[in-house]
Order: sequence, then C-alpha cells, then structure tokens
Amino acid sequence: MSKVILVKANKGGVGKSWLTLQLAHATALKDKQVLIITSDSQNNIPRFAGIKENNFENGLEYWITKKMEHIWN
Repeated sequence: MSKVILVKANKGGVGKSWLTLQLAHATALKDKQVLIITSDSQNNIPRFAGIKENNFENGLEYWITKKMEHIWN
C-alpha cells in the first residue's frame, strides 16, 4: 500500500526540505521505495542528499525517468 506524506508550511526557512529528506531517509531504511517531489525554487533537497548533478533544465519528468529507469524496467 502506498502512502503520501506532505510537508508544507507557508513560511520559508523552517526546515521543510531537511525534514522531507530525513523522513525519506528513515522510510528508505525500512526497505521502502521513496520518491520526493518538490516545487521549491531553491531546490535544496538534491544538494542535501549529496546529488552533484544539478541539471534540471529538462523538467521533472525527464529527470525522474532518467534516474528511476532501473526501478521501472
């Protein structure tokens, strides 16, 4: 069964990205698949996660497909 966890606050600088990454990490440690989707213009989650590639110019769908292809096939 799938679950959706939404982290939302209207105020900036309250740790939404960091909390989201920590929740995702804890969930992944339980052998669950995790997908984080963010609309944050600062796009901190990939940087916090240690992702060096910061080429998101092709859009979210392209990046997800490229990175998750091994799971889907």
